[in-house]
Amino acid sequence: MNVQKKILVSIDPGSTVCGYAIFRFDQHRAEFKEVGLLKAKATLNPYKRIEILLGDIETLLKSVKPHAVVIETTTGKVGGKRHKGGGAGLSIYGVAVGAIWISVLRLGYETNLIKENEWTGKIPKDERIENIALLVGDWILKGDPGGDAADAVGLGRYYLSKTFTGIKHV
Repeated sequence: MNVQKKILVSIDPGSTVCGYAIFRFDQHRAEFKEVGLLKAKATLNPYKRIEILLGDIETLLKSVKPHAVVIETTTGKVGGKRHKGGGAGLSIYGVAVGAIWISVLRLGYETNLIKENEWTGKIPKDERIENIALLVGDWILKGDPGGDAADAVGLGRYYLSKTFTGIKHV
């Protein structure tokens, strides 16, 4: 019996950089296919950056036609010590997450939100990036300084392992 593979896109959202990963899967097996970054100029107004990123995400989704999309969302507990004391810009980040979520819903894709503290399992970011580098290659250590693409891969792997019990890891 020939089982048709489906496509999952996982997104680590942001207001300047969004990481994404693409997987092909069925109920028994998942394959990692692609990882990348979508970027907007940091010097732009944050709402313009989000608008640009939304366009890029919509273009990506329309080209790969996923069965499902999973998006990281926040617990709202990001501390002020992040980014050298500058905080995480949580309100703008929240706007970005909400805009991406609604955009994906409006395109008609099955959409799932997973909180960052759920899928990360309290594993430090540096360690998560190193683990993902074993899967996607060392380029991610230099080409993804914020760990956004790496986190998109980790998020997608987490979603697939929780959605399909017994699935072989990607």
